[in-house]
Amino acid sequence: MDTTRDSHGCATPQSCGVSTACVPAGRRPCIELTQAHRDELGLADAVEGIAVSLAGEVDRFACLLVASSLLPKLRNSSTYEESTVFPALLPKDPKFEVSVLEADHMERDWLAQEVTDLLLVIGRAEKLDDPVAAQATLRAFATALRRHVTRESERLLPVMPEA
Repeated sequence: MDTTRDSHGCATPQSCGVSTACVPAGRRPCIELTQAHRDELGLADAVEGIAVSLAGEVDRFACLLVASSLLPKLRNSSTYEESTVFPALLPKDPKFEVSVLEADHMERDWLAQEVTDLLLVIGRAEKLDDPVAAQATLRAFATALRRHVTRESERLLPVMPEA
């Protein structure tokens, strides 16, 4: 197999839908997006774990840790995708619907804010008004985040041969 790479380190720039967004010796969308999805799935697992722990002993530090990183990680990912990845795909695929994925990001960020607030309450050992509703909210967010990653992966990764 030919392992010749271009100046961006890519072996398949001709068949890549986002090769125009690559920066020599810098960010590569195929790698960045794959890592962002791994991070988001890790956050979903952490939130789900906290939801499960509400029935028993809660790791308050874990709640505070997830609360402090959730929105910044998701917003950083969204900003990169919307400013770099999506614009690179538009010229190659006129049917690419940026608005659908951007709306998905807005919904995800709105839910993440609600979850962050809830995790702060739990992390500070404040009384939950409704522990069952809190658990349902955390699980629903984890499910929505996984669904978001799946949707993006199905739409974006096929046009990135090295992802």
